[in-house]
Amino acid sequence: MTKVDVKKGSYGEYLFYRMQVLHDFNQDVYILFTRWGRIGEDGSYQNTPFSKKEDCIKEFKKVFHDKSHNDWDKKDSFEKKPHKYKLLDIENKKNVKDYIKPIDFKDPNLKPSELAVEIQGVFKAIANVDLYKKCMR
Repeated sequence: MTKVDVKKGSYGEYLFYRMQVLHDFNQDVYILFTRWGRIGEDGSYQNTPFSKKEDCIKEFKKVFHDKSHNDWDKKDSFEKKPHKYKLLDIENKKNVKDYIKPIDFKDPNLKPSELAVEIQGVFKAIANVDLYKKCMR
């Protein structure tokens, strides 16, 4: 889940909250794993063990409701509430590579630049898609 408020504070509020129910087969316990923090950072985490699966799921649903004001059982009709976390739609998430398109600076339809040749070189380096693709590997 994420919560973003660009107007809050000096730097805005860019938060994530992740929850999972895990089963440790070796100890036969169920664990509510939660991780939270600012988007782009590792954040903090907590592992809360439960002896019964039902108790772990019950706590998961309680925390989900506390954070989003939505019921987990009705997540398919999730509604964003003010100042609460929203679900992150992972299935429809765009790949960053879909947004990176090369610019053909030799395209005759582009207006010739009036910038100094040195500055044009800087812009061509910034717009070099191959360089970004190398960094993302």
